[in-house]
Amino acid sequence: MAYYTSFESFCEALKISNFRNFKPLITFEDITFECECEFADNNYDDIEPKGCINDFTNATELSMRMIKYFKKRGKDPRRLLLLDLGTATGTVPLSCVAADISGLGIEGSSHPKCNKVGAWGVMPSIVRNADISKKISLYLKRTFKPVKFDIIWSSDVFEHIQEDRLEVLFDNITRHLSKDGFLISTIATIKDGKYHHTVKNRFWWRRFVNKNTGLKVIKPVKELAAYPRTHPFRSGFVLWAKLKD
Repeated sequence: MAYYTSFESFCEALKISNFRNFKPLITFEDITFECECEFADNNYDDIEPKGCINDFTNATELSMRMIKYFKKRGKDPRRLLLLDLGTATGTVPLSCVAADISGLGIEGSSHPKCNKVGAWGVMPSIVRNADISKKISLYLKRTFKPVKFDIIWSSDVFEHIQEDRLEVLFDNITRHLSKDGFLISTIATIKDGKYHHTVKNRFWWRRFVNKNTGLKVIKPVKELAAYPRTHPFRSGFVLWAKLKD
């Protein structure tokens, strides 16, 4: 399990040598976070945790690519925001912090928080619990405007959501994605016992997103193509999307 005693020990474990103990520009302490349900119901990951206890992710390559990509387009790297849906132990947003990017994570299982694994023990201000298949809202306290993210990342999560709840999930994403931002999601297309509720092929997912959401599927952006956690092509594919014009 991903237990750490400090931010420094996390960086050492993932062999991140250039961290600066950066304080994120935005944490959940700066946000009014609203959710209908704190923990995902009908979630077998909460009954018999698997993915959320085996997470040991280094997302610094994705972070570095974000900095380079958005800097070329005139955005201050210190103002970049990443949201990790289904964050598990929160090591994706934690490694973003190590790269001087503000990262936040939302997790449906209670296990990481209860056991203080990963970011839940080291930097709990960047992670929160919520059922992402029900409405969630993030507002900046100082302006009460919705928080907009440059990257919304999700790894092997969407297949865990019941099909009749997918529209709410994608509405949450649409409302919090910046106009120039990207959704990047690895989606498994194979069955996994009681864990996977929506097992569909890539063509079904692309058609669903284009037809039923405020997003449109796009080709991968090569400059940003770094996939933390898993190799997506072994058991699924990567869905790229952005807001519709």
